[in-house]
Amino acid sequence: MVIDDFTPATTWPPRFGGAPDRPRLHWLEHPGLRATELRLAADLSVIAGTRLPGS
Repeated sequence: MVIDDFTPATTWPPRFGGAPDRPRLHWLEHPGLRATELRLAADLSVIAGTRLPGS
């Protein structure tokens, strides 16, 4: 799966608007996925992931 329209994260945990970036954390920490953030440009990133076996 690919989810787009993220601004690249520069801290951990990622923050957006001064608060934890819940949508990004949802996908990056999802128990049924192996996911990572890919920076495509200075102002654009996506989260790409694959289902874990048995999920």
